[in-house]
Amino acid sequence: MLKKNRIKHLYSHSGGWPGGKLNRLSIITSFILGLRTNVLVIHNFPISNHSFFKKYFFKSYALFVSILATDLVTVSNSCRNSLVNYGFLKKIKVIYNGISVFNKNKQIKYSSESFTIGFLGELTPRKGIHLILDACKIINDKLTIKIGGSSNDYKY
Repeated sequence: MLKKNRIKHLYSHSGGWPGGKLNRLSIITSFILGLRTNVLVIHNFPISNHSFFKKYFFKSYALFVSILATDLVTVSNSCRNSLVNYGFLKKIKVIYNGISVFNKNKQIKYSSESFTIGFLGELTPRKGIHLILDACKIINDKLTIKIGGSSNDYKY
C-alpha cells in the first residue's frame, strides 16, 4: 500500500516506548521500501524496573530502531532524558506537542487578575485531570480551568 500510493514519508506515533507491533512493522516496512522519511515519535517512557530479559529486549530494539528510522522524536526533554539515561537512544529530537490558542471570531484574552490552567488531551485517569480538579478546590485565587479532550468512559 505504501508503494502503490507513492508514500514518501511516514510518521509513526508510539504511545510509549517501545511502541507496539504496528510501530515496529511500519519502521521495518519504511526502511525496506526506502522511504525518504521514517520517523518514530515517542510520547512517553513508562518503563521502570524490569527483568534482565526485558531490558535486553528494549536495548536491542533501541539499536534496531536507531538504525532503521531516519529520525527519532519525543515530545518533552523529560522523555528524551529518560530514554538517554536508561541507555536506549542517543539522537533524539524534541518537538513539543502544542496548539495555537485562537478563536476565528474573536481573540481570546486572559486577565492578569486570574490564573488559567489548560489541558488538551485524552481524558483518562493516567493524565491526572482529577489532580488538577482536586488542587483547584484548595486554591483561593481566581482560577480559570479550560479542559478539552475526549474519553469513552472517564468520569470524575
